[in-house]
Amino acid sequence: VLLKAVELNPLEPVINVNLAELMASNGDPQGAREVLQRVLAITPDEPSLLRSVAVLEMVERNYLAALRAARKALAADPQGPANIHAMLDVELQIEDFDAASELARRLPEDTRDRQTTLQWIEFRRGSLEMLPQMAALIDELGRFSSSSSNTDMLTLGGMIEMRRGNMARAVEWLKQAAGTPEQLESNFELMNPASLLVVALTALGETEQAKRWTQPLLETADIVIQHERNAVRRHMIEAMAATHRDDSKAAVAALKAAYEAGYRDRWQVLYDPRLAPLQANPEMQAMQQRMAEEFAAAREQAARAGLD
Repeated sequence: VLLKAVELNPLEPVINVNLAELMASNGDPQGAREVLQRVLAITPDEPSLLRSVAVLEMVERNYLAALRAARKALAADPQGPANIHAMLDVELQIEDFDAASELARRLPEDTRDRQTTLQWIEFRRGSLEMLPQMAALIDELGRFSSSSSNTDMLTLGGMIEMRRGNMARAVEWLKQAAGTPEQLESNFELMNPASLLVVALTALGETEQAKRWTQPLLETADIVIQHERNAVRRHMIEAMAATHRDDSKAAVAALKAAYEAGYRDRWQVLYDPRLAPLQANPEMQAMQQRMAEEFAAAREQAARAGLD
């Protein structure tokens, strides 16, 4: 369908971006790159195309190319939230937290987007601080029906409270995010808050409640693993499932496989409560150190190129 749409509208940015994203997700990053470059040759300043290039190059760990594309998109509309986030994503990936924090302040004041983004930056930096505006925002969400954006905010809040040792509050927020065990079957995206909820409930000694979640969580994970085509996502779900089965050896093996497939979320290795039992593992320590060195090299390269 997308190929036919491109044939009819060969220079339409949205169609070409969608095609490139599909090709990249199917394991053809070079084909995706060619699609984007073909249209950029005609419209070199189109922000949506440049943002897509930034994502593609970042996944391929071509950080300098990702920064160039994101910066060019931002130059086209310096206050556009989508362009700001494209640049933020690259800066966060290479752990340039100060630059990311400064840029995030371009987002409109007193908005959910700005508060969530600033909180996310601090979390990835390793801070245990819960920004007051963020806490108030999450508490307010409890009075409204669930949505994907609410789920993401509640999950982030839950992770922060878990790291702070406030397990009861974490459970309160994660229950709102995860819904019920029965919902996992129809909404696989709930695996993330449900997985964190199991850890928080266990920490509180609520073993029966934790067991009520664990079995459907693992059954859902097994289904997703069988069908997931993205290798990084598949291996990370394998790692999550292994932690719930108390199989640290399998969890580390899955994380190593994810790393080989391109996984570079160092913040998760360091700060995700589910991976805390693996922190002392020498292979995990070596993995996060390799990531740290890769990002430091990327920041140095960006500085030399005047892109910092």
